[in-house]
Amino acid sequence: MPDFSGVDVGALATRTDHAVLGDVAALLLRNWPTGEDAVAYYEDGPGALLR
Repeated sequence: MPDFSGVDVGALATRTDHAVLGDVAALLLRNWPTGEDAVAYYEDGPGALLR
């Protein structure tokens, strides 16, 4: 799977003329967690679904 972690979603949302891509980027930005809110827990991993 390609690594898109370096993509500037804010710049993508303002520069794209593709209707769907612009909407998706705007939705991502609206729901993007702040640095303090972005967390991941071990219990959230795929193994939690296998119990």
